[in-house]
Amino acid sequence: MIRKFLFLFIVLLFVFNKAYSEKYAGEFLNLGVGARALGMGGAFVAISDDATATYWNPAGLARVPSQELVFMHSETFGSLLNHDFIAWAIPLHNRFENSTLGLSLMRLGGGDIKVTDLPNPGQPISGTNRPYVKKEAGHSDYLLTFSFAKQKNPKLSFGGNAKIIYRHIVDHSAFGMGIDLGLLYTPYEFLSLGANLKDAVSTLLAYDNGTRETIS
Repeated sequence: MIRKFLFLFIVLLFVFNKAYSEKYAGEFLNLGVGARALGMGGAFVAISDDATATYWNPAGLARVPSQELVFMHSETFGSLLNHDFIAWAIPLHNRFENSTLGLSLMRLGGGDIKVTDLPNPGQPISGTNRPYVKKEAGHSDYLLTFSFAKQKNPKLSFGGNAKIIYRHIVDHSAFGMGIDLGLLYTPYEFLSLGANLKDAVSTLLAYDNGTRETIS
């Protein structure tokens, strides 16, 4: 009975998130990180075993044997769009045995956004009322993630992320908070299964102008 209720709750949560979320609100979260994972086309959820697990599957942090630092930088469109990522995995060998902490920061940003205006706002565009470049501005999205993973037994580990999002677009900004849940199960040496539920209870972005967006 409890399993049926839990399954129904997850299905309803998924449907609710899809129904009340904006399609591209969290698109920057889907770019992926790490040369190894990206080289595999993003098929990394079930074999996450390094510091990039803070992004792909927090449960994978439990497989990190010692402290590890990972960083990445990539540029697109002639450096108009920069993607940066840094992550730190810290295994806990004392009080919290078989547990690992993780901390990561991701940034996607660029510049050269031309903000235009009219000499006479409210009037139709004409030969004397043409748009002009008022200023040039930039944009950036930041994702700060705090992670925890626990190895329950040699076959099973689980983990979670608490994440904070900050968005800056020209003259406006937004804050958001969310959680991810991850699971890794290795029933046999040749088989590893993984699951990563991102934005498990939906992530709300609140802008300084009163606008709100939901990431499903």
